[in-house]
Amino acid sequence: MGIHALLIEYLEVIGAGFGRTGTTSLQAALEILGYVKCYHMSDVYRAGEGEKWLRKASGENVSWDELLNGVSAAIDWPVASYYKELVELNPQAKVLLTVRDEDSWYRSLQATLYSYYKLIPRWRQWLSPKLRNRITLQEVLVWNGVFNGRVEDAEYAKKIYRDHNEEVKRTVPADRLLVVDLTKGWEPICEFLGKPIPKDTPFPHINTADRTQHKFRKLRLQKYAPYVLLLALVVFVIFFI
Repeated sequence: MGIHALLIEYLEVIGAGFGRTGTTSLQAALEILGYVKCYHMSDVYRAGEGEKWLRKASGENVSWDELLNGVSAAIDWPVASYYKELVELNPQAKVLLTVRDEDSWYRSLQATLYSYYKLIPRWRQWLSPKLRNRITLQEVLVWNGVFNGRVEDAEYAKKIYRDHNEEVKRTVPADRLLVVDLTKGWEPICEFLGKPIPKDTPFPHINTADRTQHKFRKLRLQKYAPYVLLLALVVFVIFFI
């Protein structure tokens, strides 16, 4: 079975929206609707598939059946960066573009994904190859790949966001595209995908910025852990040796 046949058989939904536009909530919603394997950046981390995507980003000929074998829906980064190719390869697949106010999106990006990236202590990366690979993946695919190393420039990053969304609307056929505002819940998505609205099931709202703040408090403490240990060692040497 060739790559075209494989993807046509499996991939039904392509997510073109950037991270921090509700993609984790959309992943949960799609899985409730029966897309049993909805692929997301979190799955790249969890399955340890970063090396494949880094090869893809470097221009190596990595096939889509290697990256998305058996996947029925694929959303978030890094998939969103390749939506054009996937739309062409999968003429039956529908495209969901998650959007939100650009100022709110940028604040959320800074407060969550980028803060995590900046706060991970070097000593933890040194101790954990898996974590180091995760940070490298973010750096190559997102911070440099999407934002050209200028994510801290708010106006530039927001322009990248706007331009991407407009390009999706311009290039994806209208009958295959739904611009998704997740605050509207199940109805628009279910109507577009031809799925019944789940009974007695609220639309999921997951991974909000507020829910991530406790993780960052721990990271800030970890960042200073080596200095605390060094100070404790100095005190021990001075007073007990």
